[in-house]
Amino acid sequence: MTIHGREVTFKKTVGAACAIEKLSETAGGVRAYLNSKTYSEQQEHCAAFMEELSKGAEEALFWEAYNRGEQYQVKPLTSSEALTLENAEFNALFVEAVVAWQGDAPEIKAKAEKKADAQ
Repeated sequence: MTIHGREVTFKKTVGAACAIEKLSETAGGVRAYLNSKTYSEQQEHCAAFMEELSKGAEEALFWEAYNRGEQYQVKPLTSSEALTLENAEFNALFVEAVVAWQGDAPEIKAKAEKKADAQ
């Protein structure tokens, strides 16, 4: 998504996941952290969540460029920058961040219960 004239991307890297865990550990997990009680806390937490996932994407791009012998300027979306957006744009950007967060999660399926023999 283009924000303030540049493309913002998100990536759930190990570093981003660790940073988000640290942000959310006192709230009781990521879901509780993002669903804070007040509007201002919720928006600030969502902005911080997006910042960490943006850092993950930008740092990955930096190392990819570095390994090719190229330079790359890391420019993640900051939480302060995210908070300057209008609600609709902020919400659309947050949806992209959540998709990145969930897209890298392993899929876990419940095993079907075995039926007991009726004898």
